[in-house]
Amino acid sequence: PKPEVKVEKITENIFFLINSSKIRASQEGKVAAIVDYMKRNPGATVVVTGYADKATGTSRYNKTLSERRAKAVGDALLDAGISADRISMSGKGDSEQPFVQNDDNRVVIMIAE
Repeated sequence: PKPEVKVEKITENIFFLINSSKIRASQEGKVAAIVDYMKRNPGATVVVTGYADKATGTSRYNKTLSERRAKAVGDALLDAGISADRISMSGKGDSEQPFVQNDDNRVVIMIAE
């Protein structure tokens, strides 16, 4: 039997400006890196999770903002030819803060494996 090849996972963090879900040009290379990984690994899937910082906005607004951020990144993956059934999207709002620095929590974290 052919030995199973374990593919290393890849993580990219897409950072956003305050109150924005627009992917900035400076972050597009990170999306491209995930697209490249997904194309080289046709069995891979990607989890796209949006966040918002706790210091601004209400919890309700931040939940919606984080979902818009995740959708923007997910749509960019779709536009690049990644199949929808390989993409999982969600928004955590400000209920989770993955980074210590407040502004860094204006982020979408993509994990592909």
